[in-house]
Amino acid sequence: MLSIKISGGIVEYLPLQIPIKNKKCVVIGAGKVSLKRTRRLLNCGAEVLVVSPKIGDAFQSLEGNLTVIEDKYKREYIENAFIVAACTGDKRVNKEIYEDGLEIGAIVYTADEMRPESVVFPAVIERESVIVSLSSTGSYPLLTRYLKDEIESVIPDFMDEKFIKRLSKYRREMIENIPDEEERKKKLKDFLNNLIAAGEKHE
Repeated sequence: MLSIKISGGIVEYLPLQIPIKNKKCVVIGAGKVSLKRTRRLLNCGAEVLVVSPKIGDAFQSLEGNLTVIEDKYKREYIENAFIVAACTGDKRVNKEIYEDGLEIGAIVYTADEMRPESVVFPAVIERESVIVSLSSTGSYPLLTRYLKDEIESVIPDFMDEKFIKRLSKYRREMIENIPDEEERKKKLKDFLNNLIAAGEKHE
């Protein structure tokens, strides 16, 4: 991931994949960005609360553990939240949400601008249990979109759920039966190469 300058310093981002199933996540705002963030959080199994004075029908059609409240932002809504996303169209309100979120120890995302301790929602490519995350850390989102499209275009169709499950099963078997790390790595690499060759042959 890239680093960008904020207030004269370098902010470095650690790319992590964090389990958020059943964790409280709060999205303030109900625009297009809010809808995307809400959908992503729900897909990861989070308990999502969306708060905005007006919430459109698009949110009602989302599947998952979702609660919507038509109201202006109040700090009480983010209490005990694991992730707080400030997605309003008001910079002043977003700044207030950002500061409140940091005070309660939440992970905070702000849609309007990068702030020193706010996180980034990366572009994501998902192929079953394989996840590729891409980000320009907010410096040039169109670059991220371009890279995502380029990577997606070269991932072959045969790398489907069945393909991933075969790899996972074989890896577990190797861990259980081959104690030598170098030998295990070689067998895993050979198995992967053989599966790829077989998949390419039948495409």
